[in-house]
Amino acid sequence: MGLVLPLFHLTFFLLSISFNYVGHRTHVFADEALIQLQCRNAEVPPTCIQCVESDPRSQLADKVAIAGIVISCISNSAKTISGNLSDLIAPWLEKEVKRRLRECVTEFSEARTDLAKAINMLKKKDYDETNSLVVKALHQEVECRQSLSQYNISYPYMEYYMTIYEQLSNAALRIVDRVPPICIQCVKSDPRSQSADEVGIAAIVISCLSNNAKTLSGNMTALASTYDIISRGEEFFETKNDLTKATTLLEDKDYDGTNSLINEALQQEVACQKNVLNYKVSIPFSMIYDMRVYDELSDAAMRMIGMF
Repeated sequence: MGLVLPLFHLTFFLLSISFNYVGHRTHVFADEALIQLQCRNAEVPPTCIQCVESDPRSQLADKVAIAGIVISCISNSAKTISGNLSDLIAPWLEKEVKRRLRECVTEFSEARTDLAKAINMLKKKDYDETNSLVVKALHQEVECRQSLSQYNISYPYMEYYMTIYEQLSNAALRIVDRVPPICIQCVKSDPRSQSADEVGIAAIVISCLSNNAKTLSGNMTALASTYDIISRGEEFFETKNDLTKATTLLEDKDYDGTNSLINEALQQEVACQKNVLNYKVSIPFSMIYDMRVYDELSDAAMRMIGMF
């Protein structure tokens, strides 16, 4: 039986879509499984895992706190690299080499400032701005690395430290992502979400898809009668049947079959969109919005179920 997810944690679980959250109470202990779950999407998971496990805060960290720990590791890495670069500045070096080394030191200082801001944005749940600042800090490192390579400047383990910096940046960017508001709104609107586990949340999303298909079917019928369009929303009748079957397979824990039917239902909606667009009629904005909602919910459901 799955873990019941309190509404407090609902937002974070819904980014299983990209923010693969698992939790069951207000304070989530970051055991080995949780840490590996958060780091597994990184290009080099061991670097991420080692970073998180080395921080005492990880013992009481939830998913967002783990992201903060990774960003702190990036900042510490920037400090190490900056110190090593400062040590390389010697009187006998060429003027241009010394200038470039000083510029690198400044770039990593700015990177640490950006990373401190990123942690603040993370605490405020501004995930887009968090990632933007992590990217900005990564750009500082890339510029420095390219410049050092151009002047053949090196120091022991420089390649290693900069590679770790990039790996941790990648991990942070993959852990922190934008929370999908449409998916969250769907789940929170259903009373079942108060006691739903992960599978229950996926079932709620499929229900939202079915309701959305019903709305689109009615709108398509009205549009067809106005513009004499051949398609009258028959695709959405088939879609609802597929989604009903998908819910049954989800209950039977046939997750591959569930996703196959959701994808089939999505293709029906895409076919309807193309059919309407071919007639070059004026589509109400509300209908365009409902189609976008359908697409996003389908994507959310398939990513969520793909993790089971």
